[in-house]
Amino acid sequence: MSNPSTKPITTTWSARVRPVVVLMALLMSVTTFAGVAAPLVAGAAKAGPTISLDEHNNHHVINVAVGTRLHVTLHSTYWSLVATKLTPVLVQVGRTRVVGVAPNGAGHCVPGQGCGTLSANFVAAHPGTVHLRATRTSCGEALRCSAAQSAWTISIHVH
Repeated sequence: MSNPSTKPITTTWSARVRPVVVLMALLMSVTTFAGVAAPLVAGAAKAGPTISLDEHNNHHVINVAVGTRLHVTLHSTYWSLVATKLTPVLVQVGRTRVVGVAPNGAGHCVPGQGCGTLSANFVAAHPGTVHLRATRTSCGEALRCSAAQSAWTISIHVH
């Protein structure tokens, strides 16, 4: 039997939920600032020039300073960019974008030809060497790429 002289402890809903909400907000801010804000602030302080790279830089070694921005543009939507041994040396900014170009009436772009670009942006964050590679198997509709046309590779040395 219960003791009639004791009263049950009651709390309001907001009093029970408030500590949980505060704890969640604290955890979210710590993980957000620990994982995102620090690299952005460090990168912004060392921002440098932008170097544009494309098919003409295939098999080249690119020497850059920490803070240099790299903009890669490959002229076909069939390319797939793969960062090999991606380390803190080179940090991708945003996502890799593939933008197609609609075929025009002048015959410059035929459907299935892969008209458009693949582009990606990077920042040289720490000294070291990293390799970027892009591959493709198709150089147009039902047109297989030759060995020379199927791979794009550059080495980036950050000092």
